[in-house]
Amino acid sequence: ARDAAMRAAARATGLTITEAYAADFVNQVYDHTRDAIVLAPVFAFAVPPRARIELSEDFGDYAWCEREEATARTIWSGQRWAIRHIDEVIGLGGPDAEFYRVQ
Repeated sequence: ARDAAMRAAARATGLTITEAYAADFVNQVYDHTRDAIVLAPVFAFAVPPRARIELSEDFGDYAWCEREEATARTIWSGQRWAIRHIDEVIGLGGPDAEFYRVQ
């Protein structure tokens, strides 16, 4: 899952991912079109400072957001929890963040 997420993030943004973290959460969503529960692990990626975004043709826009705006833009409560966890634990660095490093 980590490798697929890294490839997808790099392809979508054109960014070079320097570090990968498991965000300690698996988002669970019911997909009514398939009558299935989707389990999607959440990852956080570090990129070089001042990295330049080059969106793939699948996307029309992006934004760098503070935590509150980012959580307001998400659909599922699990995504909001993951954003807060990434900001409060992984984003601060140190031994707690290292625990979640997967690359």
